[in-house]
Amino acid sequence: MATEDNQESGRKGYGIGFYIAVTVLLILPGIAIIVWYVLQVTDAEKATAELLEQARVAAIAIAERAAAEGFLVDDFDECGKLGDHFKTGVGIDLSQKARRRLLGLSTKASADQELERCVVFAKVVSAMERLAHHDRHTFVCQGAEIVSEDGAYKIRPEENGRGVIELDVGAKRFIPIPKYKHILIEGWQLFNMGDGCLVAGMSRVNNFSYSGTIRVVE
Repeated sequence: MATEDNQESGRKGYGIGFYIAVTVLLILPGIAIIVWYVLQVTDAEKATAELLEQARVAAIAIAERAAAEGFLVDDFDECGKLGDHFKTGVGIDLSQKARRRLLGLSTKASADQELERCVVFAKVVSAMERLAHHDRHTFVCQGAEIVSEDGAYKIRPEENGRGVIELDVGAKRFIPIPKYKHILIEGWQLFNMGDGCLVAGMSRVNNFSYSGTIRVVE
């Protein structure tokens, strides 16, 4: 009988020391992890909310400028998607430095300078559209060129801002374009920024492709 009592006593529990150990080793660390996770999620949500608010304020500011200065917000946004116009697979690095080069800016240009460059772009596009309609527009600056579908015909901005360099099946020719003027070449509308950059307008030849491709000069 004593043996049974001892066995029964052994089954009653492990004692308070065991439960304290379990609490310290398992439960408290688990609570700490949960608290840490909640804090991390809260911080991330706050950061996201702040970024969204900054984006909202910036969008309102651009919309107000567009209305006051006569350009379209869509054209401003198109400037921000500049890399989408370039042929894929040519190693375009869309780092901040690369974006600035594509905009014709110094690699050390500030975010404000990028914004102003895109405002200028949108204003130029508005002016171009009054002269001839094209489906999309993009910057073509030093280190870039427009290429025909067969690759035999190319246009590059002249580095001193005097016009364009035409390369037709290997033959090279300079075509002058006065600063802040535009011409049509091979169906492309080319506006000379006068700083070694062009704003090019292109249209679709079918549902899937445009009349030219923008690519990095190799």
